[in-house]
Amino acid sequence: MAPSLLARRRYSGFSCSPGDSSRHSHPHAPHESTVPLGGKSRIGIGAAPPSVGPYPRPVGLERYLLRVFTTFHPTKRLLIETVVGMLGTKKPNEILADEVLESSGVSKGSMYHHFDKELVETAQIFRYSKWIDASIEFLTAHVAKAHTQEELQRAIRTLTEQRQSDERREARAECAQALAACLQNPRMAKQMGRETERLTDAIADVTEVAKNKGLFRANVNSKVLATFIQAYTLGKLVNDYNPSGVNESEWNDFIMNIVDHTFTARRAQD
Repeated sequence: MAPSLLARRRYSGFSCSPGDSSRHSHPHAPHESTVPLGGKSRIGIGAAPPSVGPYPRPVGLERYLLRVFTTFHPTKRLLIETVVGMLGTKKPNEILADEVLESSGVSKGSMYHHFDKELVETAQIFRYSKWIDASIEFLTAHVAKAHTQEELQRAIRTLTEQRQSDERREARAECAQALAACLQNPRMAKQMGRETERLTDAIADVTEVAKNKGLFRANVNSKVLATFIQAYTLGKLVNDYNPSGVNESEWNDFIMNIVDHTFTARRAQD
C-alpha cells in the first residue's frame, strides 16, 4: 500500500487531534451535568465501549475505531466512541450530556476539556467516514492482489452489491443527514470538508495504483473517479424512497456497465 494512502487513512481531519496528551480537567466546566453541551438542550455522539453503557457499536465499527484512534488521547477516544455508539439508536438531538457521562464514565470536567461544542458533530462524521473507509480498505486489498482487469471487475461488483444493497438504506440516510447538517453549521462543514478531502484522496490513491498496474485505463481522472464512487453510493438514496424504483440487480448492472466500459476498458480503447 502506498505510504500516502496509509497516512491519509490513519489520520483524519477531525478536531480531536492525534497525539493529544493534555490533562483531563477543565477549570470552566459547568457545575451541573444537566447543562447541555454547546449551549443546546441535547448533544449528539455515539458509542460506549463493550464494557460500558447499553449502546453497542455497529458491526465493523470497532476495527475502524481502533485504527483511527491509535494516537488519540484515551479520554477523547472514549468520549467519541461513546457517542458514536449512541448514534446507532438515537438521533443527534436525542443524546443528553448526562447519558454520555454515565455511559463513558468520564468526568464532566474532562469532557469539557476535550470538547466544547463539536462532540456530536465529530461522532457523526466518524460514522459517515466509517462506511467509505470500509470500501477503501476493500479496494486497496483487491487492487493489491489483482493481476487482471477481470479480477478487479469481480471485486468491484462484489463491493457494489454489498454497498448498494437495500439493507444499507439506513446507512445511506444517515450519511445524507450528516451532510445536510453541515449546511447550517460552518464548524461542522469545515470538519466534514477535511474528512471528505481525505476520503477522496485515499480513493484516488487506490485508483493510481490500479492505473499503474494496467487495471484501469491510463486516462482515467483519479479524483473524478473517487468523487463518482462516493456520489453514486449516496445517490442510491433517491431510489430508496421511490416505491416504484429500480431493483438491486438493475442498479448494480448499470453501475458495472459504467465501470466496465469507462474505467476498466482495455488500453487499446484509450
